[in-house]
Amino acid sequence: MGVIVLENFSVRVESDSELSFAFGIWFHDEMEKRHIFTARSEVDVNQWVITLRQSSFQYWKEKLHSMQCNIQAIQEAVRFFTTISLK
Repeated sequence: MGVIVLENFSVRVESDSELSFAFGIWFHDEMEKRHIFTARSEVDVNQWVITLRQSSFQYWKEKLHSMQCNIQAIQEAVRFFTTISLK
């Protein structure tokens, strides 16, 4: 048993694998080295892939940036409409 630290990684369904219901994880600094896992069904594979993608720092960093942009747009709209209504 071991631990895999999920930083700077990608995950995808392994459709070209000989294994059924397989997905792979590889790290950006070790592209030649992949870790292949199998699940019990295609639904399970897709859930693993989604969950692993959402567990990454990069995912949450992008999510934060998107939310910050949305907040900024809302604040600008509020300022705009406040300015119009004061006139």
